[in-house]
Amino acid sequence: MPVYHNGVLVNDPKAPYVGVYGGDEDTRRKPAYHNGTAWTWVFPSFCEAWADGFGPGEYETAMAWLASSSRLINDGCVGHVPEILDGDAPHHRRGCDAQAWGVSELLRVWIKIEGMMSEARSQKPEVRSQESGVRKQKTNSKKIINNSQNPNDK
Repeated sequence: MPVYHNGVLVNDPKAPYVGVYGGDEDTRRKPAYHNGTAWTWVFPSFCEAWADGFGPGEYETAMAWLASSSRLINDGCVGHVPEILDGDAPHHRRGCDAQAWGVSELLRVWIKIEGMMSEARSQKPEVRSQESGVRKQKTNSKKIINNSQNPNDK
């Protein structure tokens, strides 16, 4: 959809992507805000969906992606996550330097996936004990087979 400001077309409706959030507020930043800018609060939700959708075998992948956000926390306004980033590499920090919903979503998903990983680790010994139980059953069934072949049974 074409966007006009003071009668001047400020976007290209056939190619709306604007990968760098900068320049004049009305003619450059506003069109970029929803057409190329990367919102930091969305990324943790992607990691959460990956972990939820693909299960325990992918928890470490989701957590590794989430951990890549440490660059945002350690640079700029230390301990915080910016509101937005440029859509184009190198993804410079833009907007508010300390966005509450960005950092809170990162923390919420970090805690959730850590819990999922912890729960998966705690269930592994049960699987092992089930496996050893299966081995025990196989051993017992062999004894039964061997006992039925006892010469005294004939």
